Amino acid sequence: MHIEFTQYREAMPSMVQLPRLNYTYEEVSHIMIPEMLDMHYTKLHQGYIDRYNKAQSVMQMTQLIYTPEKEEEKALLFNLGGYLNHALFWKSFSPAEEAHVPSDRLSTLIGNSFPKGLCQEMVEILPKIRGSGWIWLTYCRTTELLQLETTMNQDFPSTPILLNIDLWEHSYMMQYKIDKVEYIRAMYSALNWKYASERLERILNE
Repeated sequence: MHIEFTQYREAMPSMVQLPRLNYTYEEVSHIMIPEMLDMHYTKLHQGYIDRYNKAQSVMQMTQLIYTPEKEEEKALLFNLGGYLNHALFWKSFSPAEEAHVPSDRLSTLIGNSFPKGLCQEMVEILPKIRGSGWIWLTYCRTTELLQLETTMNQDFPSTPILLNIDLWEHSYMMQYKIDKVEYIRAMYSALNWKYASERLERILNE
């Protein structure tokens, strides 16, 4: 889904900051080497935050003078997406063994929603991402099942989200080269199902 500026303008935060990680670099080094994680977290994610905060500040001032141009709106949304998508990504995996067990409700939903197995269906959806993008595990209120969605660049779905996986090249190239399948399988082995289960309960109770 391509996000539209008018859908999100009123809800946009005025300033954002880098979220704290719930693990050390060493604790997740088996799926993401420290050098790659540090670059991703402190340089790339921080970069989206800095650009978003700067763009927000400028736009808030210039709105008093003129209507923002489409390119300015796109830049603001792109950097907001970069901030939000990564903030969820850091919570989508965990080194803690207890985080790797989904709730009974989520486990049942995964089984009913993905007959081939969720990891396999993640692998099969990879070709839909041409260039840079994301894989999302979302909940469909119509079917009452889980589904996989892909977005390009820093777009995000409009459906309720449980987890995501970053498929920009900076997420895997340094460690996995061009083997995105190995990267997906490594990420799958560390997905934070405890967090996803909590998100699912909030979604179902809305």
